[in-house]
This record gives sequence, structure tokens and C-alpha cells, in this order.
Amino acid sequence: MQQVARQILGMVQLAAGDLRAALEHLPATPDPSSWVGRGFHAANSFPRFALLRAQALARVGEVDAAAQALEVARACRSPAYHYYDSADLIAEAWIAAARSRFGEARALALAAADFARDHHQTAREVWCLQAAVQFDDTSAADRLTELAERIGTVRADAAARHGVALSADDANGLDAVSALWESTGDRLAAADAAAQAATSYRRAGRRGSATTAAARARHLAAACGGATSPAIISADLAAPFTNREREIVVLVARGLTNRQIADIESLSVRTVESHVYRASVKAGVTGRAGLAGLINDA
Repeated sequence: MQQVARQILGMVQLAAGDLRAALEHLPATPDPSSWVGRGFHAANSFPRFALLRAQALARVGEVDAAAQALEVARACRSPAYHYYDSADLIAEAWIAAARSRFGEARALALAAADFARDHHQTAREVWCLQAAVQFDDTSAADRLTELAERIGTVRADAAARHGVALSADDANGLDAVSALWESTGDRLAAADAAAQAATSYRRAGRRGSATTAAARARHLAAACGGATSPAIISADLAAPFTNREREIVVLVARGLTNRQIADIESLSVRTVESHVYRASVKAGVTGRAGLAGLINDA
């Protein structure tokens, strides 16, 4: 039971955004068989907490270790434990996000929410839709608003406000949601909302507010133990990119070809080329090399 309590502490630390502390307490062993002799509760809780470890590792950018933790969790999970499925999908979503596979991350988070909804896991559905919003999904606002009205929890209300502000490209609203998330103790969501606010402010031509929001996002990310996410990575981009352009700039900076970007973003190569051109014009740089420098210099 002591080991289970240690894992629960790690879960609480992850929820509070203390990633490094969470990783100290969530199970790190690559050999789940070593848990068998520790009792029923320890052995059967291992997959759940290993999934949380995968999520925490992805949030600090340790993608290979996160993928390994996910595989370990899957290997030792009983096929009968379907209630883990949404947590499995969310862990995979954060890994996809860490690999800059933006559309895949959104799709996985929404699939996790659908699973939770189909199995009447209302609080978990909120959690999954919140992740989708942090990945810049703008389709979840109505469902989150419905859930917030139905269950009335602080998290549901904050997630609904986040979804509505994002879908409306409301920079002030995103800034306010960031403060709300921080007041509830979810500093990871607060960092992402602040980063999204910075991007929204830039599109509105409010450079000073964008700089302030980006600095807030960096401060919160550092307080979380060096958190990273698609929103945080691009918060300092000075040009007023659309969300799609911003994602493509990040992929260009990773060295992906237009064909590879087209496959990841589910676009044609010609459409990617158009986005690269428009992003270059907005940023005042020349081509792919100039766009890559925007991320490298940030």
C-alpha cells in the first residue's frame, strides 16, 4: 500500500503541474513483473500510473521515454480493464503533441473523450476535452459548456471557458482562463492558455500584450519543471500566424519536407507550399530556412 500511496502522490503532483516531482513518484521500472509480489493493489494499479508517467514525460519533452512508458503500461494491463482506455489515448495524444503531430494529438484526445462519454465517465470526458483544447481544438467548446452546466465542477467550468475563448480567438478570454487555471492549481493548463493568448494577441496586433502573455507562459512552464507543449513552443513567434501556419512553421523548423508535413497535417503538398509562402511573408523572412530560424531563435 505504501507503493500505491506513492503513486497517488505522483498523480496529484502531475495534476498540480509539478512534473519533476511527479516523475519521482510515478512508477519508473521498465519491468512490470517486479510489481507482482507487492500485492494485488500495487500490481493492478501499475498500468494506470505508468500511463500518467508517460504523460508527464511527454510534457517535459522526453518523448522516447514517454513512448516506452506507454508500451510498458499496455504490456501489463489486463484486457478487461477498459476503463484505462481514455487514459491510454490521452497519454498517446501528449506523445503525438511532443512529436509535433498536431492533428493526431487532437484526434486522439477527442477519441478519448468519445470513449469516456460512451461509458458515462463524465469527469474524465471533461479532462479529455480539456486536453483537446490545449491542442488548439476549437470543436469542443459546446460540449464542454454543456458538461459545465450539467455537473458544475470548477474544472468543467474552467475547461468550458477555455474552449469558448479559444474558438472565438478571444485573447483577453484566454488570458483570464490562464489566471483561472492557475487559481485552481492546474499550472500546465494555465501555461498553455497563456501561450494561446500570446498567439491570439499577435493576430489582433497587440504586441505588448502578446509579449506579456508569452512571458507568463514561459514562467508557468518553468515553474512546472520545464513543461513543453505545441502552444508553449510557439508562444514567442512574433508574426501573426494562423494556428495552421504556426503548426507548419514548427514542422518546418524540425526539418520535415513539404510532403512529410502534408501527411501529418492531412493537406496537399500544394496547400502546404501556400502556407509556407504566406507564413514567410508575414514573418518577413525568406523561405523554409527563414521560418526555421524563427523557432531556433525563440
